[in-house]
Amino acid sequence: MYRPTTVEQHISQRVIPEPMSGCWLWLGSLDKDGYGRIEQRRKKLFAHRVFYGHFKGPIQEGFTIDHLCRVHSCVNPYHLEAVTNKTNILRGTSPSAIHSRKTHCPRGHEFNEANTYSFYNTLTNSTSRKCRTCNREWTHRYYERKRLQCSKP
Repeated sequence: MYRPTTVEQHISQRVIPEPMSGCWLWLGSLDKDGYGRIEQRRKKLFAHRVFYGHFKGPIQEGFTIDHLCRVHSCVNPYHLEAVTNKTNILRGTSPSAIHSRKTHCPRGHEFNEANTYSFYNTLTNSTSRKCRTCNREWTHRYYERKRLQCSKP
């Protein structure tokens, strides 16, 4: 059985361009998350990392490849960018990424340096932030309820 060995051979045999998005869709084997896999010299490699390295150069230590198109099976090097893991996560669609992009609290107060405090949340093992204005208002209501409870006979 013939197996392609060069990136050019992989492109001609295992990649199909998607004309609407410009993605190069990997037709070879995929892992459970939908990322393309290539076997080279008895090593299993991610197809998008191989294509990035071939067309754009080596990936720096500590960097990961971000799919700008959000299509895991895309190997188009112009849809890939080498970024830090933190940047890759924050660009994603996870709850923490979505929360980090919020500019205002649910009541409409702006998250800025003066109105926001950050703390480490041990329940979620992550850094969280709170609106100082909302927290101050909640605290006033709480102590007012307590004061009224204590003053009742």
